[in-house]
Amino acid sequence: MILLRATTLTPHSVEFADILERESGLEVVHLLDGRHAVQQQSRRRKILLTEAAVRALGLYAPSNFQWQCGDYGIYLARRAFPDALHFWLIEHDIRFGGGPARDFFQCFAGLNDVDLLACQFEPVHEFWTWGFTVTGRDIVPHRCLFGVVRLSSRAIDEMLAHRLKQGRLVRRRATWPNDEGFAATTLANRGFTCRDLNSFGRTFYDDSSLSLFSKVDGATFNPPPTGVRIYHPVLFGEDFVRGNTTSTIVVKPTLGQRALRRYGKAVNPKTKW
Repeated sequence: MILLRATTLTPHSVEFADILERESGLEVVHLLDGRHAVQQQSRRRKILLTEAAVRALGLYAPSNFQWQCGDYGIYLARRAFPDALHFWLIEHDIRFGGGPARDFFQCFAGLNDVDLLACQFEPVHEFWTWGFTVTGRDIVPHRCLFGVVRLSSRAIDEMLAHRLKQGRLVRRRATWPNDEGFAATTLANRGFTCRDLNSFGRTFYDDSSLSLFSKVDGATFNPPPTGVRIYHPVLFGEDFVRGNTTSTIVVKPTLGQRALRRYGKAVNPKTKW
């Protein structure tokens, strides 16, 4: 199935869900930030990412986990839909253009032995902002992008188990990994099959289509027909004007939290992941 991740429902996200369902042939479920009221109607099932829900799983919940930990919603979906073999997680400001999205989904439909599919799956480079959170003496840190990612059910189970284990360690909580570093590092170092979406002989994204900063106006989005590509961020109306791709609540760390972070940065590279 497909989890369509958004802050809350909008007419554009509901329309995108219709397109994804039609093109993929898969059920689409809305994965929503539980801090925001759901005012837009949709016939689809919903999963609300709330502090109560993640704590019920035993997960550590930092103040901004709704933004930082996109994998938490996948654990909730795994619990809600135990028979699903794979979950796509797609963010609301992704769009497929240049060709039919069904070509993208058909390319990966039969790859049941791949546990992680993502953009920019690679070892961590020295300039990656989150690199210090995925260190350990027994691993090679990896990263990916979580805008479009597919995870197998067995990979999700392994990730949840390891999140729970790390959540019991103060030094790990002090430098809590985001979804992109945690998923890639855990799976790449534990024998799971991880592949970049561009590693199958086709180019589904490049630097011109997939960006963190160069926004695209959804009202005029019409890429050339060069084959289906992943585009990000595609924004509409006020979101495009503001350039907001995610609704983030940022809480400034206290002196004690900053001291714990320094401790984690120093200790984690010398200890097991």
